[in-house]
Amino acid sequence: MSHGDYSLYEPREMMPENKEHFGRAMRQFISAHPFSPTLFVGTAEQTP
Repeated sequence: MSHGDYSLYEPREMMPENKEHFGRAMRQFISAHPFSPTLFVGTAEQTP
């Protein structure tokens, strides 16, 4: 995984390995810090 090839000013798609790392970190974060359902009253539920 390399941080040197990414730019805020020239975004591009992440490499598959980095997508996996990001997805794992995001799932772990959301499971430990779930969003408050009261923030999303009236919004439709979406499943990925």
